[in-house]
Amino acid sequence: MRRSTICWTCAHNAGRCPWSALFVPVPGWFASRRVYKDSGGVRVGSYTVHACPLYRETPRRNPVGRAITGGPFRGRKGGV
Repeated sequence: MRRSTICWTCAHNAGRCPWSALFVPVPGWFASRRVYKDSGGVRVGSYTVHACPLYRETPRRNPVGRAITGGPFRGRKGGV
C-alpha cells in the first residue's frame, strides 16, 4: 500500500515551504524517495514525506469555512 505524503495536510503547502515552493528538500525531514509516471507516462522523481520539522496541521473547517477548534459547541451566553 502506498502511503500519502504529509504535505497534503500541512498548513505550509502551496509554496510556503522550501519543498512546495522550490522542490528543495527540507533539512531534518524524514522522507522516502519515489518515482512515478505522470499523466503523459514520463517518469518523475519525488518524495513521500513522513515527518518534517516545518509541518503544521491545516486547521479543519466546517461547511461555512470557519475553523473547527475541537471543543464542544457552547452556544450563546446563558445557554443555547
